[in-house]
Amino acid sequence: MKLTKRKVLLLVGGGAIVAAGAGAMVASRTPSKAAEPWSRAGSYGDIRRNALSWALLAPNPHNLQPWKAQLVGDDSVALLADPTRSLPHTDPFGRQITIGLGCFTELMRLAAAESGFGVDLDFYPEGENDQAPVVRARFRPNAAQPDPLFGAAANRRTNRSVYDVGPLPPETVAILSESRCRCQRARRGGKPARACERGLGHRTDDAARLEGKCRRAALWGATD
Repeated sequence: MKLTKRKVLLLVGGGAIVAAGAGAMVASRTPSKAAEPWSRAGSYGDIRRNALSWALLAPNPHNLQPWKAQLVGDDSVALLADPTRSLPHTDPFGRQITIGLGCFTELMRLAAAESGFGVDLDFYPEGENDQAPVVRARFRPNAAQPDPLFGAAANRRTNRSVYDVGPLPPETVAILSESRCRCQRARRGGKPARACERGLGHRTDDAARLEGKCRRAALWGATD
């Protein structure tokens, strides 16, 4: 089977990390092909590779997987942004990509803590440019306690199942109604909130049309 980028993290300088080892933690995930990377995450002898095999499962914009990693020395990892996976039309300042790299870094830290390793993070150690690391991480043994948040890592998912066709509970309807009333009472720049809502709706439509024209976003957004 050909592995997608979600299943493989290519290391700068050669080599790769494939998600490998978590087993029963993802038995509830369906379909099985989508669950495969999670079912194999976490069984490398090297703590850095182990942590990275979890980190490559982090949420990221349009599933672009915009990261590259380099093992440095015996205890460090340099994380870089992959400029070929940017979104110049819909994310010209790299905000979404940066958030995705932050998710990668946090999941790497949580995975390392499961084995008692602390991770010292040095952000933009060589300044901000496309060729420099976004963060350099140094792994230290016996320096961290497991974080309960890591227990949710294998269960994170996007739910695209069919919506419940039943009516909303009355308490939920009340909450939504109150939120709508607060919005209607708001004012922005002297304009009623409804006018602001229409303006936001137009911007949303414009963004959707622009994104539809971006071949890279359409291509990678459909890749798992």
